[in-house]
Amino acid sequence: MRPAPLVHLLLTCLTAGTVLGQSEAPLRYSCFADHILYDKWLKDPKRSVAPEGYYRYEKRFHPLSVATGGILAYEHFMDTGDSAYFRTMRDQVRYFSDTARVDTAFSGNGLGIPYDWAFGQLKAPWYSGMTQGVVLSLLIRYEHLTGDPAMEPLIRKIAFFMLRPERAGGCLSTTKEGHTWIEEYPRSTEHRHVLNGFINALIGLHEYSARYPDDTLASRVATECQLALRNCFDHYDKVEWSTYDRSGNGLTAGYMEYQILELKQLLALAYDPLIHEQLLLWTVFASERPNNEKALHMRKKGWRPSAKLVRIDSMDMVPDIRFDDPQKGRRMVMTAGRPKPTKAFRKGPVNASRTWTLAHQLPVASIVELIELVHDTFPQPIDIAVWTRDTINGHYHEQRSSHLFAAVDRLHIRIPPVATDHIVMRINASSAFMPDTARIQLRIGAMGPDLIPWNAHERVGPLAVVPEEPYRVIVAEEHAADATVFYRTGSDLKSIRKTPWRARNRVEVGSIFVTDKSFVEFLVVHELKDPLQTFRRSVVNRLSVPAQ
Repeated sequence: MRPAPLVHLLLTCLTAGTVLGQSEAPLRYSCFADHILYDKWLKDPKRSVAPEGYYRYEKRFHPLSVATGGILAYEHFMDTGDSAYFRTMRDQVRYFSDTARVDTAFSGNGLGIPYDWAFGQLKAPWYSGMTQGVVLSLLIRYEHLTGDPAMEPLIRKIAFFMLRPERAGGCLSTTKEGHTWIEEYPRSTEHRHVLNGFINALIGLHEYSARYPDDTLASRVATECQLALRNCFDHYDKVEWSTYDRSGNGLTAGYMEYQILELKQLLALAYDPLIHEQLLLWTVFASERPNNEKALHMRKKGWRPSAKLVRIDSMDMVPDIRFDDPQKGRRMVMTAGRPKPTKAFRKGPVNASRTWTLAHQLPVASIVELIELVHDTFPQPIDIAVWTRDTINGHYHEQRSSHLFAAVDRLHIRIPPVATDHIVMRINASSAFMPDTARIQLRIGAMGPDLIPWNAHERVGPLAVVPEEPYRVIVAEEHAADATVFYRTGSDLKSIRKTPWRARNRVEVGSIFVTDKSFVEFLVVHELKDPLQTFRRSVVNRLSVPAQ
């Protein structure tokens, strides 16, 4: 079947590198596209499609769900050129021009997108600044693709509504500190100043201001909101975590992951060094509490956005890259001196040997890329060979393997991604050893681009220091340019561990640091350019003070 004429034209324009609307395409809506698996999102049993083509959730229209589905369809259309995704996006766009679904307000100058059910303190209909902002992002993308002249007045009215004060029925509020804020739930005290909804609204407002620079009010509010964001984090910070809003509601690991992706997208639109530093802190926090929520549509479950640096000798460190274990229940057999994988399943002698073969059976065939073996001790140096069994013909093939690192108690091996249900490792050590099978932990998994960490981090301290004496944090020269150093202080160990990290509390690499406290801890965050990277340990030196 030939595509519809409009879709055919769009595909032609995309192939030629041009579009009907703006000359420059909006940036990828990565906080949705990198967070949500669209096919799993569609299969949610609570989600359905109305006869008009609009998405419904729990048998009712949820405007944010409609806008989310439209943006996800847009991103898939841009990636694949499949006209079915364009038609899905077009259906969701129609929802926001359907007079039965939207409300005209402010003497016809504004267009509100209502929720027609009560939520907490909010009685129907109520309006969300987050939804208004996400819809702006969707409609701007549709206008960019099609050049549809009906979009501009619609977009302008949705923005106008969002930028009215909440006391007048809009979405703008003011924080206690006097900063401008776009409310996800206007007039609600149960969820005041929700952070993730504000960031989505700000993304939409930045995109709108770039598309329609003549709207000076929108440009001014975007600038004020950007300032509000960079000054707000103290009110959300907990010790190595964040809250959902300023009403004190908690933040799940899934929401933390989403906020990280939001900041990443926002920084691509409007870079701010302090917001970038807050992003670095959040990646460290999330790496120690990864998102393992049950929702099947979350793309990055188990992702650790920053890898902890672990020592491999007295001076060098490597990123401890963690990954999901795809199987439940596993069988391992370890035998001595068996170099051939087909012989690996026989039990061998219990005496110490230099060469041991470990065979691991997966309950189901999986894509395997990473193998991590943790044991009480492995004599160094050590040599490893890896075989995998072909799931089609049952033959074993030796795989080219590389060590991400090999510490005294840990082997971390990477192989080309391969589908297999049996893995065999031959470990050849420099001296005889006896593996303690009760202590062995084997983890096997695949780490695609969705799970690769952005950063690597190390903690230095807490250290006892002399108050008012100068110290210097020294980062290896080859990593200094890409390193960010944060600090926190306390009068004792208990107080320092209860002190939140702050984005503004950072020290330039190589500069002098002085505190009036007795303890200090440093957090050094590096950009991770290669999973095989090796880092030199950072050190803190007390500077000698000339005698008076």
